Amino acid sequence: MIRKDFFQKDDAHAVALGVACHKLLGAEWLDYEPRTVYEELDRLGYGLVPEENANKINAFRVAKKTIMPWVDHESFEKVVHGLLGNLIHFELRTPLSIAQCMVGVDILRAIQQVPFVDDVKRYIAACAKHDELDYLPEPLTFAMPFLCPNMYECLDCGNVDDDDLEDGQCDVCVGRYEDGTVNGRPEEGLEDRGKNIRRFEAYEYAQLASDYRKVSRMPIDHVKLNEDNHGLQLAMLLSYGKYREEHQFNMTQQLREVVNERSLL
Repeated sequence: MIRKDFFQKDDAHAVALGVACHKLLGAEWLDYEPRTVYEELDRLGYGLVPEENANKINAFRVAKKTIMPWVDHESFEKVVHGLLGNLIHFELRTPLSIAQCMVGVDILRAIQQVPFVDDVKRYIAACAKHDELDYLPEPLTFAMPFLCPNMYECLDCGNVDDDDLEDGQCDVCVGRYEDGTVNGRPEEGLEDRGKNIRRFEAYEYAQLASDYRKVSRMPIDHVKLNEDNHGLQLAMLLSYGKYREEHQFNMTQQLREVVNERSLL
């Protein structure tokens, strides 16, 4: 039984709100005008929907009806802001924090199972750089290749570049950009050059990843961190993980109120 104040809750989760609308109004609610959705909920005795929760409901509808948040970074940014109840400024760039990206990805995956394209991965990596993070834990590890790209060094000519080589040969040695555009294959007569390359990652983050996995399993009052960049990043990641856990808990608890949880998750 859905309580009459369900849509007024400050911590209402976007997925729970969307599922509640689906249960109360039927599948056709996704095609209603926003105003009609709120009027119908009010008519059914659920009162007026506050702006914050209206933003969550509107963003849920976008994520349920389209795949734009998975394929376009601007849509991802705006929809995640909406799912979190934030006021959306369509004319402005309002970067997400990594904590918001984490929760946003969780929510989007609860709505639809769609793979994120490189455009969104690059955006998340840019958000991590803005937060001065060197490592992205779950659910954002898929963006790590864009935060810490694979590189190569040509031991013949000294060229260092992103490792996007399909044939394993140095771009410079084989003249891949001689005419100013990517020609896709070595120039004639240069087919055997540029094979002496060393591959590496832009920087080392294995220790940070290992330490995060370790401390994230510890009671928070048992965690002791150094007052350096490494410790600061761990503290930030722990804080973001806690934020994520709170949202996951709210979703689970609120879905129990709306429908049988097993039928949803």
